[in-house]
Amino acid sequence: MDHLESPHNPLFPPRNIPVLNSVPYDKLDFFGYPSRCGFNESRLLAGDFSQDLSNQMAGFLQNWLYFGVLWEVLGDAGSQDRFVEPDMDFEHGRVSTTMLEDSVCLRLSEPLIKDTIQRIRHCLTRLHTFCCLASTTDDTRAFAAKWSLPAEVDLSFRVLGTYLWPAFFWNTDYCLFFPVGYSTLLRMKDLGWCLSEITMLAGHFSPSALEYISTLPRLANGLDHSTCGSTLCVARQLNIATYETKHASPNCTCEHIWSPLKQVLRILGKRQIPLLSMDISDRGDINLHVESYIEGQDYVAFSHVWSDGLGNPVTNSLPRCQYCRLKKLLDGLCATTTTWHLVNTAQFDAVYRRYRNRSVRFWLDTLCIPVDSKYAKERLTALQLMKETYQLAKRVLILDSELESHATHSPVETFMRVSICGWMRRLWTLQEGALGVRLYVKLKDGYTDLEAAHEAWVGWPSYRKKTGRIRWDVLSDVRQTLRSHTAMSIDASTFYWKLRILRAAFALPHPQRHLVGITMPHLFRPGDPLRVNAAIMEAFSASIYRSTSREDDEFTCLASLLTWDITKLREMPIDERMHHLLSSQTTLPQSLIFLAGPRIDKDGWRWAVSRFGNHGYKQLNVRNFDVTPGTVNTGGFTVDLCCILHSRGFDSNIPDEFVIQMHDNLGGAWIRVTRHEDQHQNHPKEVQNSAYGQHGPYFAVLFFLPFLLNGINSVSANFANVRAAAAVVSIFETQCDIFNADVSVNCSVEYLAHLDVLEVDAACVMQNRNANCKVFEERAWCLKRKRTVV
Repeated sequence: MDHLESPHNPLFPPRNIPVLNSVPYDKLDFFGYPSRCGFNESRLLAGDFSQDLSNQMAGFLQNWLYFGVLWEVLGDAGSQDRFVEPDMDFEHGRVSTTMLEDSVCLRLSEPLIKDTIQRIRHCLTRLHTFCCLASTTDDTRAFAAKWSLPAEVDLSFRVLGTYLWPAFFWNTDYCLFFPVGYSTLLRMKDLGWCLSEITMLAGHFSPSALEYISTLPRLANGLDHSTCGSTLCVARQLNIATYETKHASPNCTCEHIWSPLKQVLRILGKRQIPLLSMDISDRGDINLHVESYIEGQDYVAFSHVWSDGLGNPVTNSLPRCQYCRLKKLLDGLCATTTTWHLVNTAQFDAVYRRYRNRSVRFWLDTLCIPVDSKYAKERLTALQLMKETYQLAKRVLILDSELESHATHSPVETFMRVSICGWMRRLWTLQEGALGVRLYVKLKDGYTDLEAAHEAWVGWPSYRKKTGRIRWDVLSDVRQTLRSHTAMSIDASTFYWKLRILRAAFALPHPQRHLVGITMPHLFRPGDPLRVNAAIMEAFSASIYRSTSREDDEFTCLASLLTWDITKLREMPIDERMHHLLSSQTTLPQSLIFLAGPRIDKDGWRWAVSRFGNHGYKQLNVRNFDVTPGTVNTGGFTVDLCCILHSRGFDSNIPDEFVIQMHDNLGGAWIRVTRHEDQHQNHPKEVQNSAYGQHGPYFAVLFFLPFLLNGINSVSANFANVRAAAAVVSIFETQCDIFNADVSVNCSVEYLAHLDVLEVDAACVMQNRNANCKVFEERAWCLKRKRTVV
């Protein structure tokens, strides 16, 4: 996997992938290769890898699903001899992907006819099918089958598919997400990574990106993750009763200096933002100044992680050494602007401050939010002003001890490090990062402007060796486009775009082109509810692996970010707060019904979760969510989703996994529905049908597939093994009402599920593969009707 970029001073060298077969791929029809080698493809698709009579299965699989894929996708440029080199450690040599980028560029520079594109799509879909179906024998994850492949070879399949799919189909409506390799997960566990962190990264990053992350050197923070679960990092939870504010250096014992609290309280009493500045005399005396924000003023808002020691839950004070550190950080951040530039742009206040050695104005929660209980009113005001505080700041400076311990090397490494740092695991930093106009990260060797770094990323040179066989000037445009759409680039900048989506929806009335990118105004038009719904789903999604030290802050932070009214939240019991927030909205994204978690215990509201975040629940493993607006009303939540309608009612005999053939006007497709594991293994059934007291006469499966446009038959042919979010529901209407397009049908969620589009061959042998999976023979219809979920 030589084509993968490596971080500076990686913990591990690139993996060596052995060639397992002495006989190369025969360069004939890709889909006929199993039969030419004496294997039954239907049995392979069913997860049966027991046909190996002469221990040649592993070699056959590598020839077919690696070298065969290269040949089918890249043509002559994908010849096996371009990707194999001699190695003394392996009998048949090792796989080398040094030429992969050049080969893809050659293929993309050629005109490709429609039939060729279709063959490439089907080939990569077949590879994706097997990567979702099987894993190595020691993998403890819930794969349907195991194959006896070396872990490195298994990983190479996934990395290859992850690289090739976006290279050819980056502008399509959907993307194939390959499961990460077990060898990467095992390496991260051995390195002491938190289980919840591994789970989060495995669900959001591609196999190649996770392999890159696993080689990053990290700061030894001394945290013990032995008791952490898959959804919560216990080691990062703060105990307010035992929290200690840290000094800038371990052996320092300097005194605390208090914030000018009286002036801060007076400003908050006027519902204004208090801003601080400081200067340090020649004798080392620290003088703090406080003033109200005036429109247009330049100030810096700090965004930090309390576990790094810059917080104080008892008093609004910090050690003297921390003030000196803050002064140095502020001066360093502003040092990039010359005095002449300040004069030429009439920033005379900044010139005066620089002359008097006074810092730029700044805001820090530890000093500007009262912590004493007798100032509860002022504290609430400060929390309500936090959205405005970060939105109006000219710069937001991110402080994280892990980021400050590493220098700048490449945009990929910088963005990857931000993605995995402790700052990304806190709930308040979501709001702070989303609202900041310009985000700066403090690194060991200086400051990085994330927006400027992202813009400069285009055309960033690869760190692999150039072979000299390609005319780089001719293929430069193709190469630049390819690099900007690799899974590595997309994954590294995912957090950046998610923060921008939140800002575009809630912080800016009209998205700024220089801020959120030239594509954002085309994706979300001003006033379009899709923009707001996308941000709501991002907020719910981002809260899953983030936490706060105070339970009350969960609703205050996210509701404030979403511009929902929080004035009465503090007076309500926690279990009633989500109902209060959601009931104040007229529309919400339809995919809210697919979120796992404790449900609101009210008639007409059991479709909705009662909390942000996981709270011990495991979310559906899907990548695409529906941001189409659904209608909130007193009787339930009306959605317009695809529905597989079955002629029988829901009962306890319906298995946790079943296969069904659904029909529409264009044909049919085989669908596998698998009950969401977390709901029947770790938790009691969430939804009780108290509104009706019993199950309905029909059951159906509500689901969302973003590319379901031309009928179910085309989905089966082109999108096999694509996973979607689903909900099995009971329907409480007559058959006449069900098929009436003008009637909104009432239904109730029984449980959440995963829906997989299967290939016909896989469905025919499903019962032989898994005895617990039932195949329903009755006809089921796929309908697009409005459903009111209660």
